[in-house]
Amino acid sequence: GTGDTGHVRAMIESGADVDYGRHCVDGGTALMAASGFGHIACARLLLEAGANVLATDINGVTVLFYGSDRLVVVQLLCAYGAQREAFGANAPADCRAWVLETSRWSTLLHHLELFPPARVRQLLVGGADVHATFGDSGDGAGARTRAARGRPGARGHFSGAD
Repeated sequence: GTGDTGHVRAMIESGADVDYGRHCVDGGTALMAASGFGHIACARLLLEAGANVLATDINGVTVLFYGSDRLVVVQLLCAYGAQREAFGANAPADCRAWVLETSRWSTLLHHLELFPPARVRQLLVGGADVHATFGDSGDGAGARTRAARGRPGARGHFSGAD
């Protein structure tokens, strides 16, 4: 599902606080709700508007945990900086496998295909390192090669990958 993107866009354009969560009993944010219900388009709009991907509710539950049962949501949240350590252990196998396979991805460019073209341009103009490698492995091939050639780094991550 996409959710009510028109409403989310209108709230963002009106200057609403994208991280406001006091209206929920547990202090959950709009991003938590969008992630939990699998409303990927709403989640993307909120993230592009600066929603805090590291937010927690009053019980310490993270945005990533809320969305941990849908692979596309997990991928999007990780692309925007969600900490994989906050991942739900009871998540579906495909989500757990992807998080494990990509655990050493260390920069936004590792998630390049999840960003709109304007965001990619912004990252590159802003000095993103196109020679970034995986974590501290020093292998040098990783993200640089995949980003340059458009090949997947992990099964199912890139659009059209197996």
